[in-house]
Amino acid sequence: MIAMFSANPSLMIFTVLVAMALALTTVFLAYRWEVQRARLPEATRYDGLTERNRELATQIEQKEDELRILDQKITDRDRLVGELAALEERLHAVKAEYESLSDARQQIDDVKRQAAEAAGEFAEASANRDAIRAECDDLKDRRTQLTHEIADLEARVEQLRKEAEKVHGVDKEVLDALRREIETTQATKAALDTEVAELRAARGALVAERGMAEETLAEAGRLQSTLDDLRKQVEAQRRAVEEIAARRAALSAEAERIERLVARKAALDAEVESLERRRVEAETAPDKAPADLTAMLEELKRRPSFLDVPSGSPALVHKEPQTEESALYDVSRALEEQKLAYDDRTLRAFHTALKINDNAQMTVLAGVSGTGKSLLPRRYSEAMGLHFLQLAVEPRWDSPQDLLGFYNYIEKRYRATELARALVHMDPRNTSTLCDTPQKDRVLVVLLDEMNLARVEYYFSEFLSRLEVRPRRGDTKGAHKDAELVLDIGSVGAKPIRLYPSHNVLFVGTMNDDESTQSLSDKVLDRSNVMQFSAPEAFAKPADDAKAVRMTGYRDLHSWQSWIRPISHLDREGLRPKVDDVINKLAVIMQGCGRPFGHRLNEATLAYVANYPLRVAGQVEEPLVDQIEFRILPKLRGLQIDNHHEVFDELQSLIRTQLNDPAFAAKIGEYVARQEGQSNQFSWRGISRKG
Repeated sequence: MIAMFSANPSLMIFTVLVAMALALTTVFLAYRWEVQRARLPEATRYDGLTERNRELATQIEQKEDELRILDQKITDRDRLVGELAALEERLHAVKAEYESLSDARQQIDDVKRQAAEAAGEFAEASANRDAIRAECDDLKDRRTQLTHEIADLEARVEQLRKEAEKVHGVDKEVLDALRREIETTQATKAALDTEVAELRAARGALVAERGMAEETLAEAGRLQSTLDDLRKQVEAQRRAVEEIAARRAALSAEAERIERLVARKAALDAEVESLERRRVEAETAPDKAPADLTAMLEELKRRPSFLDVPSGSPALVHKEPQTEESALYDVSRALEEQKLAYDDRTLRAFHTALKINDNAQMTVLAGVSGTGKSLLPRRYSEAMGLHFLQLAVEPRWDSPQDLLGFYNYIEKRYRATELARALVHMDPRNTSTLCDTPQKDRVLVVLLDEMNLARVEYYFSEFLSRLEVRPRRGDTKGAHKDAELVLDIGSVGAKPIRLYPSHNVLFVGTMNDDESTQSLSDKVLDRSNVMQFSAPEAFAKPADDAKAVRMTGYRDLHSWQSWIRPISHLDREGLRPKVDDVINKLAVIMQGCGRPFGHRLNEATLAYVANYPLRVAGQVEEPLVDQIEFRILPKLRGLQIDNHHEVFDELQSLIRTQLNDPAFAAKIGEYVARQEGQSNQFSWRGISRKG
């Protein structure tokens, strides 16, 4: 080793420097380690940093592992330095061996000279020459091999030198990293100290907030208990309201029965009084009665004005039979020519309501004044070929006599009304026996204009009951007598005059929505389709009455009734289950708000859907929506909105999802929202439709 260093002093210097550097590095690392270890106990004095200390201890263990790895690298470096010294010693030996080869070359030259001088001895020396040549070749090969080994050794030495420099650089980088890590740790500790102070302050605030939250929770518990009590009270009130509604329905039915009995009693009293007067008159003036009776009967026999043709006008001609759609098209075109803005939906609804007078004896057109309620039945009748009679209801009306006439005991004469004469002439059965040629093939529309100026139940209740008990169309065996109306003609001893309102007489009423009018009772609503006319959105000037289309032909009863379909039509078309499902859901909704309906409304709804002229086959949603508007919504009039939001929500959902009419559902919601903030009572005011 000493010989190697003496032969190569620079190697010795390099080795000494490396060893010193390693020693210094080891000392520095040991010093830093001790300093760090000395500082560790100081860090543990900070409250709330136990977890951070554990993290720093873990980091220190990692650094210790890194130091151990560095120690291993230093040991490997020392081993490499020793191996380098051995290789360098081997290199010197090889070089010495290489230099010894110069003597062999000299010997070869001597041999060559000797060979030249002793040519004669060539044969003897040729064997020695070949041996020497072979040995020389071996030496050359050995020299080449040694040259390669030297090159490999030099490359290895260079590699080891670079690794040693790299190890030295790594140590420096590690030290710098440790220094930076210590500085970072100290900064983190300072930040953690600040955070601990902030957390302690926040903890105090949270403790205060927790106390407030506990008080709030206690108050919420008290409020929840109060709310539960209020809910129980509301539920009790709801049950009480439902019981009151049920009692109200029962009382309404009982009142209706009593009302019928009172009306019947009044009629019987009037009849008894009339008979008594006849008896007295027969006793006092027996010879005058026949003449008076004949005069009074002439009053009834007189042809009603609606059957007369205006002077100078051609006689009415019989309209040829046509399809229902064709007839509706003609009516629509006639209305358009007169600039009357009735949409097709309204026209079809009014037409259908007239067709089902077996099931719904009245069609009511309601709305604000001036919405064309009275014009529609008149112009429809003219265009359709139906006779038309308009009666202006007066506020003083209080009995059926205001419709059918009465006997004036002062004048001792019977005053017939236009409606009484109409029933005499329109009765196909000639029940009164007063008409020689009854108009059995004609159809009459009777309009009670502003029907709610007086109490409808007073003057029309008995009449409505007679209409309801008529035998159904086509029923030839039914009892017609129960539907007959008895006239008080004041004649003693004469046979009472009985009138029969046949199915060829259709009744329509108009009513204004204002404070001067009377509302309709449940009895009238159950037997009517109430079409609500909304206020117009735009105003068009209608044609003058002189330019209006006049009735030029009449439609016979058979043609009209050919368009009427029985309820069984729904079964044949496979539509009954769908219609029944909607009606059943409506029954549940109405039951929930204390406004239930019975078989009469169910049957009338089925008849309406069966007779509605569908624009698309199988789509019954439109007539079902009509029935909700005409029959269900009028029964909800006056319902307290704030207590029945669920009822209106369910109704709107049914209309929107199952009947596909979101506009109608939205309109109901609009009325509910508006009226809840006003009177809190629901009142349907109609919807404007197009098509």
